[in-house]
Amino acid sequence: MIKISTAKCDQIAAIADHFSTAHVLRRAGEEFSEATTALIHYTRAAVDFEGDLPTRKVELAGELADTLIMLEQLLHVVPDLQRLVTVQVAHKVNRTLKRYDIEVPAGGAGRDAAKEID
Repeated sequence: MIKISTAKCDQIAAIADHFSTAHVLRRAGEEFSEATTALIHYTRAAVDFEGDLPTRKVELAGELADTLIMLEQLLHVVPDLQRLVTVQVAHKVNRTLKRYDIEVPAGGAGRDAAKEID
């Protein structure tokens, strides 16, 4: 899990405030699309051995960073999305756990992997 510091969130909000909501919405769509393409290229390199894996990994990381930034900007310019997304995340995670009969280890899986971006 990636956690963004309050200071970094404030900087991202300032960027969003500099532009219009329409700009943020359009830009988010572009960045999410670019991340999809990078993920496909990474998968080709990692699974099908087509292309340079280290290069594709760096490209994917860059595009995922862009999507994380744009998600924060979206949540800033459309504030009620935060609550709606939170509800949807809980619903979808619980549904998947139930559907595939997945049990979460005591203490939660992946907590040690959390990183904060400062």
